[in-house]
Amino acid sequence: MQLQFSAGIIVYHPTPAGRQYLLLQAASGYWGYPKGKMEKGESKQEGALRELKEEAGIEATILEGFEHLITYFFKDRNGQLIKKTVYFFVGEASSEIVTISDEHIGHQWLLFQDAVQQVTYPNDRDVLIKADAFLTTKLKK
Repeated sequence: MQLQFSAGIIVYHPTPAGRQYLLLQAASGYWGYPKGKMEKGESKQEGALRELKEEAGIEATILEGFEHLITYFFKDRNGQLIKKTVYFFVGEASSEIVTISDEHIGHQWLLFQDAVQQVTYPNDRDVLIKADAFLTTKLKK
């Protein structure tokens, strides 16, 4: 079994109506977050920020104190079983203007209640719930 390590970011921007979260729609149709394989020599945070820039064309500032990992299994195109671990961080977007990569077919900025309904996979839903709870506590200080 092959092991893969990726980094991703739950990116948000504040609005008068509340925090909006960025979701990307992959070519396969699922909705999730900017994430991808870490490159040799980069930290998890560097990987998450690089993926955000590559996939959404924006930058963010990672907030200290939140790191959540999810692990899942999938089969690659050759049928080989892959164990994937994704490290997620939370960051405030530097811009609301998104330029998606060729890997994606759409994007949305959504309030928490809508975003948690839009994400495709339960693991992604769980990390969004934890990220929003973290932000609610962190930003009150």
